[in-house]
Amino acid sequence: MEAVNRSLVICMLALSQSAFAAEVQFDDLRANFKHYDGRQVTVKGILEVAGNDNYLYRNIQAREHQRVWIHVLPDLNRPDSAGGLAPDAPANLHWVKITGIVDMSFHGHFGNEPFGLRQTEIEVLPGPRLKRFLAVLAWFKNESRHDVEIEIDAPPWSTSFDDERRQVGCAYIYKGRNNVTVKTKDGEVLSELKLDSVSSSRFYDRQKHACYFRITDHKITAVPRSEARNWKFAPTPDRD
Repeated sequence: MEAVNRSLVICMLALSQSAFAAEVQFDDLRANFKHYDGRQVTVKGILEVAGNDNYLYRNIQAREHQRVWIHVLPDLNRPDSAGGLAPDAPANLHWVKITGIVDMSFHGHFGNEPFGLRQTEIEVLPGPRLKRFLAVLAWFKNESRHDVEIEIDAPPWSTSFDDERRQVGCAYIYKGRNNVTVKTKDGEVLSELKLDSVSSSRFYDRQKHACYFRITDHKITAVPRSEARNWKFAPTPDRD
């Protein structure tokens, strides 16, 4: 009986903590975070999921300029989304209500943020995903004779990933000029391509915010969505 009573008390405390999370305004939390340090609060905004980091913006204008946000630390003990993406990937670029504990000991990855919000709950609010803010996703189908490494360089940013024969890989395209290099695993350069203003290309898929490329032994060729219809794409719960 004592064990049962103790379990009931623990459950009641957990429920009460969630039930009494104060709902605060975005600007209030940003301005008075010291007052809320260590407390559980609920705040509304537009969520952007970036790997293991989430960023909450006040509104559409704030997301457009990307100047003021609240750094949300998600619970990564939850199961991944489809394709091995972050647990909150389906909530990307949706209006949400985040409940979490204000933590002034967290200052971001560069030490320049005043606090973080350690997420305990998330509620996705009704409404469509704000797809206007989706980054351009480039898909590459490897039709060469080699397993390759694809490098995308747009100083100061760069990324690289492996793409096996007959497989389809993907990566985000940066703003401005992107230099794409395809190499064998031994480092031999097979092909190169310079990408400028991808979103204005006649092959740009405006519905998916994506572009598609076929890799052969000595060439990277842009193709329309119709030619990529039967490619085996990885799940993208953060965009669909």
